[in-house]
Amino acid sequence: MHLFKMKLIKWHKSLHINKSFRTGCIIAVIGIIYCIWYRLTKIGIPCVFHFITGLYCPGCGITRMFLALFQFKFTQAYHSNRLVFPLLPYGFFIFIRHYGYIMINGEIYQYKKYHKYILTIILIVTLAFGVLRNIPCFYYLRP
Repeated sequence: MHLFKMKLIKWHKSLHINKSFRTGCIIAVIGIIYCIWYRLTKIGIPCVFHFITGLYCPGCGITRMFLALFQFKFTQAYHSNRLVFPLLPYGFFIFIRHYGYIMINGEIYQYKKYHKYILTIILIVTLAFGVLRNIPCFYYLRP
């Protein structure tokens, strides 16, 4: 009975891991298709926050940033969104560590306590960036 329960738990974790990986792949494919679509048609999804308020959100310019990255125009990518561009290597590292851990160990990575502090700092910086890029003297933060 105990062995059956262990196999069932392992199967359930495996199912969750495969579903998570498939979801990540689907999101990546949709993002690539969107970038190709935008590049060919110049028709993109407008920023709802900017449309309603006239202000720039912390995410404004991310589409232009990724389009510039796909063309290896790193300076243009940096100027499109000066917050997300420097955070990309950290996000890539987290992604690789998370899925690498899953592939090697067969279970989901358990985040440490210091990860919460890092994410809290990123959240505070993101909110500050969203406010600062709408102040006239920080015009250079705008996309």
